[in-house]
Amino acid sequence: MSHSYPFGGLRRISQQFSPTQQFATIEIYAGVRFETSIWRIAILSFDMTTDTNLISPKLAVGVLGLTINPLDEKHESTVESFEGRDIDTQGYVDLVWCFQNSPDKCNTRFAVTSSYDPPFDAVLGRKDTIQVEVGKRPSFFRNIRKYCCNR
Repeated sequence: MSHSYPFGGLRRISQQFSPTQQFATIEIYAGVRFETSIWRIAILSFDMTTDTNLISPKLAVGVLGLTINPLDEKHESTVESFEGRDIDTQGYVDLVWCFQNSPDKCNTRFAVTSSYDPPFDAVLGRKDTIQVEVGKRPSFFRNIRKYCCNR
């Protein structure tokens, strides 16, 4: 089975992120078309101040073509945080993803923001950042400041 890697959702780095924020380029599974696995490229940020993983509806629905699962009765409307700012969420999606060019796949649940185009593609919270051992994968992530300002 072959893979397709069209760019989708990849942000203009210097305009969307805090200059000290950590990020990585990831590949997200978007389904199969004509017996070919479709993977999309996105920017994954890391936020150690929250346990919640977040994704924009622009990426989840517009680029990946996913359906947003509704929140259960216990969590009808949720407010999460990203870099100290409150973010309303509307549902969730489950993603299969990997760091770009890595064979290790991750299955992770992401809360979908209510805002269609927040200042990130996707954010990995503290628990999952630790679980995927980001600290042991320094070659996969960079500091935004180094990426956008020291080229």
